[in-house]
Amino acid sequence: MLSTTDDLRIQEIKELNTPEEVMREIPRTLTATRVVLAARNAIKSILNGTDDRLLVIVGPCSVHDPVAAVAYAERLATMRERLPTGSRSSCASISRNRAPRWDGRA
Repeated sequence: MLSTTDDLRIQEIKELNTPEEVMREIPRTLTATRVVLAARNAIKSILNGTDDRLLVIVGPCSVHDPVAAVAYAERLATMRERLPTGSRSSCASISRNRAPRWDGRA
């Protein structure tokens, strides 16, 4: 006899807002727009080879626990602040000429 195996762990279904609804509810700021544009330009320069920094992208694929996500972001921000000022831009980066260092305390 066959039994169902679909959706065994689903506790509830909650409809999400569309991206358009989210953008209306939380409009972007000028500062946020500038940060995104600066980061995109820095990444483009690194990928095109006109910037010799190493691009490192870190982060979770998805966020299931908002409290843990904020704690993770705070640890990344702490690590970013420990980088030399000249090696930072709107996105954290390190020079290819230096080995990355992380002591696990962030």
